[in-house]
Amino acid sequence: MSTPVTPEIGAPESGQPALSEMQRILNMFSAPTKTFTDIKKNASWWAPFLIMAILSTTFVYMVGQKITWEQVVENQFSAMSDKQKDQIAQLTPEQQARQRSGMLMGFKYGSYVAPVIVLIIVLIVAALNMATINFGFGADIPFKQALAISWYAGVPRALFSILAIIMLYVIKDPTSFNMQNPVVTNLAVLTSQSQHPALYSALSFIDIFALWSCYLTGLGLATVSGKKTSVGLTVTFGWYILAMLVAVGFKFLTA
Repeated sequence: MSTPVTPEIGAPESGQPALSEMQRILNMFSAPTKTFTDIKKNASWWAPFLIMAILSTTFVYMVGQKITWEQVVENQFSAMSDKQKDQIAQLTPEQQARQRSGMLMGFKYGSYVAPVIVLIIVLIVAALNMATINFGFGADIPFKQALAISWYAGVPRALFSILAIIMLYVIKDPTSFNMQNPVVTNLAVLTSQSQHPALYSALSFIDIFALWSCYLTGLGLATVSGKKTSVGLTVTFGWYILAMLVAVGFKFLTA
């Protein structure tokens, strides 16, 4: 009587060898479906998170060195709408000083917690994507896999961060630096942030890296769930468009 062979715990489901973290990251630029297929076996996401945290911290540090946080605040005030500038002008000098001081502290120290904020945002996005494709399209993606998809789909944004760091060395006039939009990769450059804040907000969503990551997220959801690519893209771009409408509406009401 033969003894049944017990499969090795943690062994890959198919004959394909598991990918290393470096292979998974590099594949996002050449063969993303390979990474998403590997996520079915291993839903870790620490590598892209670590890269994001390192680049974000480096960028924030370099802003303080090359631009200075005082200049960042001045640029932020210059980019305000006329309505916002009028509201500030009505404040007493002491109130204006406190507001500037608060903005300075917020930029100077709050920027360093950006990785934590991004982590929370990605957790929410992954949960929304998972719930939408599972309940709306009959898929069965676990949350951990949805989270890994979101993180790896954001890998191209590392290029944006690298470009932003390079721009800090290239920029000649610190007064032209925009902390919220440091690299011209979207259509917001076609309008004025101070004169058309709502339009500026809308055009900032038409961004090369944001749309690239959104497409990869949809592709990842489709690959892991076994659904058509159009299903994954419907989920991700649907939420992206909704986020754009909310952001533009908020900017329209407040600016």
